Amino acid sequence: MPTTIIPTGIAAIDEALILGGIPGGHITELLGEESTGKSWLTLRIIASAQQAGKVCMLLDTEGAFDACWATKNGVDTTALVVVRPSTMEQTRCIIDEALFGRCCDVLVIDSLDGLAVRQTGKSIITPFYTFLPHLHTLVEALGTVCVVTNHLTVHNGVPTSFANDLMREYATIRATLARVVSDDSGESADTAGIDLRLRVRRHNLAPHTLGEALFRIQF
Repeated sequence: MPTTIIPTGIAAIDEALILGGIPGGHITELLGEESTGKSWLTLRIIASAQQAGKVCMLLDTEGAFDACWATKNGVDTTALVVVRPSTMEQTRCIIDEALFGRCCDVLVIDSLDGLAVRQTGKSIITPFYTFLPHLHTLVEALGTVCVVTNHLTVHNGVPTSFANDLMREYATIRATLARVVSDDSGESADTAGIDLRLRVRRHNLAPHTLGEALFRIQF
């Protein structure tokens, strides 16, 4: 059982994650298509961790971090370390220094495929054959809470993601996020928020109990 658990603060999600939140010492992957709440959920995790006195680092590989939106979701942006690495080598050095130096309790990479694109201009998986094992070893040895997001795409009805095979090996928890399809009941659309579903598709710490949660992002 991991020694550190960071709740998301959303009861349904924490229950679906079985342990009550995101475990330390493991990589948790959040998968989803565009606009399915991946980055929003990482902000909720960061806010919860900060409330518990943890130091958080966000690798904003897509340059999409919005300080105002983060603040609205409870993040203390003055205490959050936000880094935008430009190369894989730089990323690895930053992570090594932060984790080995015990300067970071919670590491969020948003997103993994964005890191590849930022470095090369297109998604190239080769560097991740050494990066992910190294990250996994560090996180496990130091008990760091680590969350990575990944974009999910569907080809011929089959959902796939960047570094999919590697993440099957190195991510202890893999959860997909998706928009809830409207039932077309004829009621007017609610523009105040988006209804989403999180479905745990893999959980090595509790492999026989995979949960699901419905939740809403309020604007």
